[in-house]
Amino acid sequence: MRRCRLIYKSIANPEILESGAIEDLMKLASERNSESGITGILLLSGDRFLQALEGPVRFVNQLFIKIANDGRHHDIELVDYEDINHTCFHDWSMRLLNLKNLDQNQSELLRQKYSHSGDAINYPNDKMLLFSLLMDAKNILLESD
Repeated sequence: MRRCRLIYKSIANPEILESGAIEDLMKLASERNSESGITGILLLSGDRFLQALEGPVRFVNQLFIKIANDGRHHDIELVDYEDINHTCFHDWSMRLLNLKNLDQNQSELLRQKYSHSGDAINYPNDKMLLFSLLMDAKNILLESD
């Protein structure tokens, strides 16, 4: 079965940032993704999302169409799409890392490596740096487990 990794970024609408809304979304996404064999990670920095999805091409493509039409965010930008032989987020049907909830050391590490505006990390335009940020986020989540 052919597998892919899709990475996109977007801007969250205020209602999704309200207390509990993202957690509810993550629970539902995790359940649905698990059924389709999709894995991934979602970062939130200020009001900006960065998400990587991995899995069977057909299911990832179908999910991205739904995501692109979801009114809870806007300015959706496909950053990268590639065929893969192995997944980076194979243990997670979906995990969320809200960058404002990092401890001081984690936050400082990311601010040293990536451009930032106040507490918000700016998502790099360079694909390699963007992937590096996703791997840093993965490592932060693994440390917290």
